[in-house]
Amino acid sequence: MTCVKPLIRVSLSKKPACSPSKGVKVVIGVVPMKINVLFFASAKDVFRCAATDVVLEEACTVLALKQQLASQFDVPLAEVEKLRASIDQDFARDEDLVDPQQHREVALFPPVTGG
Repeated sequence: MTCVKPLIRVSLSKKPACSPSKGVKVVIGVVPMKINVLFFASAKDVFRCAATDVVLEEACTVLALKQQLASQFDVPLAEVEKLRASIDQDFARDEDLVDPQQHREVALFPPVTGG
């Protein structure tokens, strides 16, 4: 099940952008890349879907991506900040970078314990 929400465009750049007359934002020298974001367990309930696509124009931290998703999906930030993440199936911390040139998938899931 994929969300019907439109692609989320994340741009954390302070660089000047050209704005063509058709209203499309173009950032010189940056090629936006699509990242697949997957939601597991209670994260699926929080976001009300199993996956969505995000267009990243540049690398951003996992925390910045979580914050953008919280805003886009109208989810309380406290709910999103406690979620754990993986980047291309490797555990990731909030300060780790999601680089659209190197990564294709981010997964969000609740904290896990082993036993």
